Amino acid sequence: MSHPQTNIFYLVLNADFVVKMVVLVLIGLSVYSWATFFKKKKEFKIMNMSNDKFNEVYGHAGNFNEIIKETEKYEDSSLRFVFIKGHTELIKIGQKTGGQNVKEVLSKYFEEHGTDIIERALDQGISEMSRKLSRNLDFLATISSISPYIGLFGTVWGIINSFRGLSSGSSSLDAVAPGIAEALFVTALGLFVAISAVFFLNYLSSRLNDLKEELYDFENDFLNMISRSIITKSH
Repeated sequence: MSHPQTNIFYLVLNADFVVKMVVLVLIGLSVYSWATFFKKKKEFKIMNMSNDKFNEVYGHAGNFNEIIKETEKYEDSSLRFVFIKGHTELIKIGQKTGGQNVKEVLSKYFEEHGTDIIERALDQGISEMSRKLSRNLDFLATISSISPYIGLFGTVWGIINSFRGLSSGSSSLDAVAPGIAEALFVTALGLFVAISAVFFLNYLSSRLNDLKEELYDFENDFLNMISRSIITKSH
């Protein structure tokens, strides 16, 4: 059975004020890390499901307007978000028909100016979606970097308390054990927070990179569709 003074809860409750604050900060950072991980994981899962459903419609739809209509309920789809950016730009170009056929106007425009304007619109959509998906990840990186140092600060403070116990004139283990135990506990807590934050950051960053690659693949497919359905067919 553990000595009461080496019990973790006893140590925290009876620790120095500074050590208590360090423990509370580390626990707060840990809670934030776990909450961010599960929130972003759920967000990515929902987005992947919406993207799969969007791709089903996108692969079988006859035209862009049909895609817009059939995918209204997939508002969580990052692919739909980027698609709308490109489609909106197409509409802006096609509005300047002057009585001509819309496809002829679009074809003429792309022959003269290329598809750069559509690419920029799609890239803008990808950038906006990437910023949304990467929200809070920077703070996870910060947590993984600073947690060991916060723990180290608590460790140093705990050791100082141990030396204070020695300076009181007692050289027994009971005089220094609480301070040493506090120091080791805070060290372990700081490492736990940092390691978990690094794991969460790497996992979420990997998922984010996969989604971004999917968006860039979709951009290329969208431009190819324009080439096939508008530019080629107009000749």
